[in-house]
Amino acid sequence: MAVNIRPPQTAVQPVVVSPAQAFRDFIHSRVDEYCSEATYKVLVQHGVSEIEMELMATQITLDLELERLLVTNEKKLLKDLYEALQRFTVSDKKLDKKEETDAIQMVCKAAVGYRYGLNRNLAQNVVNDFCRANGVKKKTGLFSWAIP
Repeated sequence: MAVNIRPPQTAVQPVVVSPAQAFRDFIHSRVDEYCSEATYKVLVQHGVSEIEMELMATQITLDLELERLLVTNEKKLLKDLYEALQRFTVSDKKLDKKEETDAIQMVCKAAVGYRYGLNRNLAQNVVNDFCRANGVKKKTGLFSWAIP
């Protein structure tokens, strides 16, 4: 006599993905090794409107995920460049060639583990825009200073 034993039926639990995990998965599908400022804005917009995360939570999650993936974050590098320029020019409103070179090199050189740094042309344009917006003079000749 054969006994037919069935295993107890288990209910299949649906997989629940948190909004943060859904956003991280979306980031993985959209970035490779460099995240431009335009891409950053698109990702934040998606996190806020489609996944319905709060703006600050979206930005923090995005920044952390880009760092974890070793993706160059253009928005962060631009912020770092701006802060360096403020430090160099806060006391005298002048930016000499060495300070300019140091600020640009700081953000354009790829960090350890990263493949890219900030684009040099973009960095140079940001330096010039910063000088114009803040009335900072750059050295133009041996003894002359001018706002670019």
